[in-house]
Amino acid sequence: MTGWFAYRKHLFDHATVEELTRRLVAVLADAVARPDTPLSELPALA
Repeated sequence: MTGWFAYRKHLFDHATVEELTRRLVAVLADAVARPDTPLSELPALA
């Protein structure tokens, strides 16, 4: 899967967007690995 983010550079720096991306990828990986787990219980969101 590939994607991109559009964001306002005066509100977010590149490092912040990279960290948000890393967290999103972690949540998606957890969700795929354990599809029966509610999102609220995934470690990446805890």
